[in-house]
Amino acid sequence: MNPISTETLDDTLSALAAFLENAEAAPEHLVLIGGAALLALRLVSRTTRDVDIIAGVDPRVGLVDPRPMSEALTTAADKVARELDLDPHWLNTGPADHVLAGLPDGFLTRLSRRDYGAHPPSALEDPSCGHRTRRSDSSRGHGGMARQGGAAAEMEGTRQ
Repeated sequence: MNPISTETLDDTLSALAAFLENAEAAPEHLVLIGGAALLALRLVSRTTRDVDIIAGVDPRVGLVDPRPMSEALTTAADKVARELDLDPHWLNTGPADHVLAGLPDGFLTRLSRRDYGAHPPSALEDPSCGHRTRRSDSSRGHGGMARQGGAAAEMEGTRQ
């Protein structure tokens, strides 16, 4: 099984978004935490075996329990695992119990948005200095209005 690194994480999540788009699935809005979030924020340079989902995001109500993952997301994750030779459980909701137990004050204000697929420009937070840095990359399909499919990830990063 291949590990997920800083160099391969964007491609992995972009492949997930592409499979969702090809299936004409609804967009997925996920909050990531742990090693994959730290990799995405470029706070560490190591590998991880998985991408931990702590919550889903519903635009009307905010954070929601991501379990169970939608059938489209599960199918897309399975395809990515096979195509990239990842652990079959590379995308998981292991830490989702934290949403039910309650998250720390200010959690939502520290999230950084990163878009994969057909979504608007993304913003990444640098937790070490407390401000957001905008990154627009229209060459990778990150511009324009959201269409069916795709994935958005919001990441909580802390130095450990």
